[in-house]
Amino acid sequence: MSRGAGRRLLWLLLFRNVLLRTYADLPEQGKKIEINGQSTQTGNSADELLSCYNVNTTHTPTSFSEFVDGKPTRSIRLQKVWWSRRDAGFPVTMFTQSTLERLHILHLLCRSFPGGIIAASIWLPLLQPQPPPGGDAFGLSPRNQDALQNATLLLEGLFQRMEALNTGDGSRNNSQASSGFGACSLRLLLLAEAIKEEALSVLMPINILRNAGMLAADTPLAAMVDVDLSISQSLAKHVLVNKTRTAEMVRRAELENILYVMPAWDTNRTLGRNRTAFIGQILATSPAEKATKMGTEWQDKARLFPFAFDRFVSGHNATNYPRWISTDMEYAVTYTKGYEPWFIMSRQLMPSYDTRFRGYYYNKLLNVRYIGLQNNFKFCVLPDVWLVHRPHEITVSSNVWYKIQIKDHKDLSPIFDTPVSTNGPTWREVFNNRSKLMYLSSMERLENRTYEPVPDAAWVHCKSVLSWWQQR
Repeated sequence: MSRGAGRRLLWLLLFRNVLLRTYADLPEQGKKIEINGQSTQTGNSADELLSCYNVNTTHTPTSFSEFVDGKPTRSIRLQKVWWSRRDAGFPVTMFTQSTLERLHILHLLCRSFPGGIIAASIWLPLLQPQPPPGGDAFGLSPRNQDALQNATLLLEGLFQRMEALNTGDGSRNNSQASSGFGACSLRLLLLAEAIKEEALSVLMPINILRNAGMLAADTPLAAMVDVDLSISQSLAKHVLVNKTRTAEMVRRAELENILYVMPAWDTNRTLGRNRTAFIGQILATSPAEKATKMGTEWQDKARLFPFAFDRFVSGHNATNYPRWISTDMEYAVTYTKGYEPWFIMSRQLMPSYDTRFRGYYYNKLLNVRYIGLQNNFKFCVLPDVWLVHRPHEITVSSNVWYKIQIKDHKDLSPIFDTPVSTNGPTWREVFNNRSKLMYLSSMERLENRTYEPVPDAAWVHCKSVLSWWQQR
C-alpha cells in the first residue's frame, strides 16, 4: 500500500469513528443490520422502490472512461431504504443528495422542516478495480462490505434520531405542523456505487442521486434542495398548514405550470462563531418581520445577503430581492439566462436531471434552463418562504473544480493532479474539459430546441411501475 493510500485509509477510519459516535445508535453487540436490498418495513413503498430500482444495475464497476463517453453509471445499487410514516400531511416533498461527510448538515435540513417529507439519497463510492476473491453476491470485496455495513449503521442512527423527535400519528390529517413534530419525515436511500478508479470517488453522480430522491416523492408537489440549505420555519408553520392555500398551490402548479421560487440567502463569514445562531434567527423570522429584520440585516448591517451574489449574480438576480424584502404578495419573474433558483413544482411535471454529469457545476444550471425555456412554465416568487445556506468546510468534490489552497491542506484531491496516462493530461483537466464540453453542447441544443436530458435507466423504469407515479 502506498503512503498516500495509507493516509487516506487512516483518515476514513477516523472519520467513520467520529460519525458513528455522533449519529449512530449502535445495535446491541452481535446484532446484524441487513444491508442488501432491505427496507425498514415490509409490504410498503420502500419495498416497492427497492424492487424496481436495481433491475438494470450491473456488477461491473464504473470507469472514468464511461463518464468521458457521456454514459450514465449503471453500477449504482440501492442497498437500503428507510421510510418514515410519520408526517404532517403536507403536499410537498423536498428531495436532496449527500455523502456521509455531510450527514450533520442533512440533520439540520431535516430539523428545519418539521412534519414535512425529505427524501435524501446518500452516495457511497466503493473502489473496486477488479472482481475480488471472496466477494459477496454483488461482487464486493470484504473491505467494501465493511464500508457498506458502516454506512448502514450511520444512516440507521440518523433515521432513528429523527424518528424519536416525531410523535405524529402519520395520518396526514394534522392541522398544526408543530403538533408532535420536531424533525422532518425522513426517507433515506443508501446508494452504493462500485467504481474502477480512485478519481471517481470524489465525483458524485449528483444527478442520478437527485433522480433517485425524486422517485421517493409521492406528494403532488416536490422540490430539489441542496443538502447545505435550511428551510425557513414559515413554510411548515405558516404556509403549508393553510389547506386552502396549499390546495390552490397544487392546482396552479398542475394546471398553470407554476414554479414557486424560494429565495435563498447566505450569511457573512465575519459572524464567526455567532454565524450558526444568526442563521437560526433568520430561519425563525416571521413573514411579518422580514422587511424590518431581514431587510436591516441585509441592507444596513451586511450580515445577510442574496445567495451567491458575490460570485454568480445571474444565478439568483431575477428573483428581485429588493422587491421580495418589501412585499407580502407573490409575484411573477421572467427567466433569464443563468437563473437557477430553488423552487417547488408539480411532481408529475418534473423532468429527469441529466445523468451524464458527475461532480459539481453546470448540472443544476442546465436543468433550470431546460425548464425555464419551456414556454408553459412560469416562475412565481413566494413572499413568505426562504432558504438559508449553511457554511461548511470545502469538500473534496468542489475542490476538483476549483483547486483551492487552504491552511494545512494544500490540495484536497491530489489524485486529480496526476496524469491519466503517461505524459497525458491530468484527471482534473480531463474532467473539467469534459464537463464544460457537455454543458456547452447541451446549451447549444437547448437554444435549438433539440436538447433532452439524459435519464438513468432506474429512473425511467421505476417511474413506469411505482404505484404513486401512476396516480394523477
